[in-house]
Amino acid sequence: MRRRILILVAAGLAALSFAGIAPATAQVSGDFAPFVSIAAAPDGAQVTAGENFDGTELTNSRQLAEGPVGPAPAFVADDGFGCAYGTAAASGLTEWIAVARRGMTAAEGTDRCPGFQTKLSIATAAGADGLIIINHSPGHEAGTAAGVIPGIMIDKGQGDRLVASLDPTKPDAVKIRLGLLDIITFLPPNTIQPTTLSGVTARRNGGTLTVSGQAAFGGQAPVELGLDDPGDPPIHADMARFGLDATSISIGQPVPGGDIDFVIKVTRMESQPPPELIRYLWQFRVAEKEYWVQAKTSDFSTATATADDPAGTATHVPGNFRLRGDCATVGVVASCKHLAWLSGSFDTAADEVHIRLPLNLAVAPVIAPGAVIEPEDGMTASVQAVISNASTSDTVAQENPYTITSREVAVGIVPSGSAPAYSTTATVNEDGSFSADLDVSGKSSGSYDVVTKACFGSNCDRKAVQVTL
Repeated sequence: MRRRILILVAAGLAALSFAGIAPATAQVSGDFAPFVSIAAAPDGAQVTAGENFDGTELTNSRQLAEGPVGPAPAFVADDGFGCAYGTAAASGLTEWIAVARRGMTAAEGTDRCPGFQTKLSIATAAGADGLIIINHSPGHEAGTAAGVIPGIMIDKGQGDRLVASLDPTKPDAVKIRLGLLDIITFLPPNTIQPTTLSGVTARRNGGTLTVSGQAAFGGQAPVELGLDDPGDPPIHADMARFGLDATSISIGQPVPGGDIDFVIKVTRMESQPPPELIRYLWQFRVAEKEYWVQAKTSDFSTATATADDPAGTATHVPGNFRLRGDCATVGVVASCKHLAWLSGSFDTAADEVHIRLPLNLAVAPVIAPGAVIEPEDGMTASVQAVISNASTSDTVAQENPYTITSREVAVGIVPSGSAPAYSTTATVNEDGSFSADLDVSGKSSGSYDVVTKACFGSNCDRKAVQVTL
């Protein structure tokens, strides 16, 4: 295996901090946002199960990238503004989420507990697992408050509906969850929607049967491509707690047509990887071209030492995710140039690293639906010390290729009650509508099942409609 170029970083960098980095803050870069998600609600409530309210985290509170809170009951502060939570304490519940208003107008009353820090500190002392602050106006704003529980501000209108739905005598009736949601799917990160078929019809026109309908394609769950035995982090067994004991690598596509998700599973990731010192590097090949995807907390050392690295390194902290390519080997050392900034996350709750790579990038047009991601040198979780080697890295070999999938609908016609058989690929439009023509001119009279299968990778749905010829 070729050695990989790494920049010399003194051991003392483990204690370094850079502007904008909070050492205990997990990192998310890309299409994720904090949300209040309604996990349960009774009939007649002003909020509904499955509804999501977007919000803004209090900057120095425990970040939701470190893991969600709930589902749990919610209690409005007894005074409405966050001064006391006697009702919550009297309930005897050990898991609950505090709700407080940000009162700024005469109509709302005087806010006797002003300031985000005051509200967060009181909720924490009362035993809450999280705090929702309802803004005094539409929208949600940035706020600063330090705490060991997450704090999130939501829109006034949404907050009013939430408060109206809460019944302190039935605290379990409404349960809410604080977490990060993918702002494309409005689901928790890495959640896969199922594929569904609807409105399937079959209409005969002479010897042709036209099958049409609508497919809502879900994504593809990560496909496991390589495994490594646990218990072999580099340097010392305790390095596992920094996320250096990698056990598997996978690739999925959470949203059809969206980014492909490189997933690195580790045994433990107790906090964000230390700045500069830990790198996740996955090397692969597409159409005979070599590429790397990389995840780090920060990468200032590379920016100052490698001429091709662009401006923007400081703005990608925390969470430095990138695509490299145009690779070359000098002697025995391989290096690839920066091509694009990517999104990703260090998920300390799931002990996973996610790197999301968009398709059809101008700098990497061969990475597109139908392309095959071939193994190169696998994935290494490394402590950077000049050049990584077996003593500073834990490597997971990519054992299998991965084909970037696309949306497909197949149809067929079989005698009623027979096993499905698909003979024709339908034309699928951008909105998921599809149609296909089946030749039935040679079929004898009788009852038939027109079978339809919509798939995105292994995420499929099937429907059958009966016709009489």
